[in-house]
Amino acid sequence: MPHPIRVDACSESQWPQALSLIASVFVGEGFVSTERNSRGCRREVIEPAATLLAATEEGVSDLVLGVVVLPMPGSALCLMAGEGEAEMRMLAVAPQG
Repeated sequence: MPHPIRVDACSESQWPQALSLIASVFVGEGFVSTERNSRGCRREVIEPAATLLAATEEGVSDLVLGVVVLPMPGSALCLMAGEGEAEMRMLAVAPQG
């Protein structure tokens, strides 16, 4: 029986895997160029402006199954949400997820 899915702020140890997952989905599937991904998909760009959430199997927290970026209101990453709204960006799910 599969473990329940847990979603938390990305831990220190999960960041490399989470960024790799975003790149594999967005670059790998042709949504963005490698150059654009290397400019925007970096911890120093995401972390000050958003929270990166990571989905893992409960009890197997070293394997990131999916990620999503939640921009903070008013940040440079928040492009569409209006007052009282939230925005999700860079949703990526691992093929095995």
